[in-house]
Amino acid sequence: MKLSLFSLNFSNIFISFLIFSSSSLLAQENRFRWHEIIDTPYELDATLNVYKILFMMKISNRTRAIDDFRPHRFGKFYNIAIAYSDNMKISTKPSYAIIGLNEHSTPDTVYFSNIESIKLLELKKNIFTNVHTKALLEIQIFPNICAEEIFVLQPSYTELKMNYSTKIKLLVDAFDNKHGNLSLIGRKYRNSEYEIIDRVVDLPENHTITFDYDYISTRFINYMNSEKHDIAMLFKDSYFEKLDKKAIWWAIPSVCNSVHYPYRVSTSEMNCLNSKEPYERKKPWFSVVVVIVSAIIIYSLTK
Repeated sequence: MKLSLFSLNFSNIFISFLIFSSSSLLAQENRFRWHEIIDTPYELDATLNVYKILFMMKISNRTRAIDDFRPHRFGKFYNIAIAYSDNMKISTKPSYAIIGLNEHSTPDTVYFSNIESIKLLELKKNIFTNVHTKALLEIQIFPNICAEEIFVLQPSYTELKMNYSTKIKLLVDAFDNKHGNLSLIGRKYRNSEYEIIDRVVDLPENHTITFDYDYISTRFINYMNSEKHDIAMLFKDSYFEKLDKKAIWWAIPSVCNSVHYPYRVSTSEMNCLNSKEPYERKKPWFSVVVVIVSAIIIYSLTK
C-alpha cells in the first residue's frame, strides 16, 4: 500500500514535471522562432542625418509594391509607377509621381514615397470625342512630411500618424492624344520588365489600392540607379548587403521605437526572405506529443 502510494505520488510529481517541461519547451521555441525585430532601413544605433533620409526617400519612391487587385488574379507587383500606354504597350518612361490639379484647381504633385493608397472616384469624358480624358483620384498621403522636417521634429509613430496623414483629390490626364492611356505599371518580378497592371480608366471605381514598401538590396539599388557614385558616397555602410530591409524612409529611430509602429518581422521570416524555401511557421508539436505520450504511459503503469 505504501509502495503504491509512493508510486502514485511519484507519478503525479513526474507528470507535473513533464507538463512544466513541455510548457517551457513551447515558450522557448516560440521565443526563439518568433522573436520580432523592427523593420527599418536605418541602423538604430548609428548616426542618422538628413542626407541618409533623403537618399532613402529616393529609393522608397521607386520601390513601392501592391497586391494584384484584379479578379481571379493573385500575386504582387513591384516598383510601381505610372506611364502612358498605347495598344497595351508602354509608350512613355515610368514616372514615380502623380501630377494633376488639386481641389483648388492648382497643379500638385504627389510622390510615390508618400502614397499610402489611391482610389479612382470618377471618370470624365470629352463631350466631343466621347473618350475618358480625365480621372479624379483620391490619394491617401502618409506621411505628408519632408525629410528635413522629420529629422528636426523626431516624432513618434503616433504623432506622425495623427499629424501627417492627409487625403487629397487630384484630377489627372487619363488620356493623351500622342501617348495613349495613363496606366498603372509594375514589375511582376523585381528584375523583370515593366508591364501594364491596368489603365486608369479600367481601374475599379471606389476600390482602394494600398501601397506597400518593398525589400531592397545593394544589387537592386545599383540596378535601378544611374548615379552609382552618389550612392557610394551617401551609404558606405552595409545596410543593403542582402534582401532584408524595407525601404520605409520615414522609419527613423523615434518613429520605429514606438510601440504602435506596425512594421515588424520575425527572425524566421527574415531568414526565409533570402532562402529558396517557402516560408513556413514550424511548430514544435512533435516534442509536445512525446511528452504527453510519456506521461500517459507512466500514469497507466502506476494505476
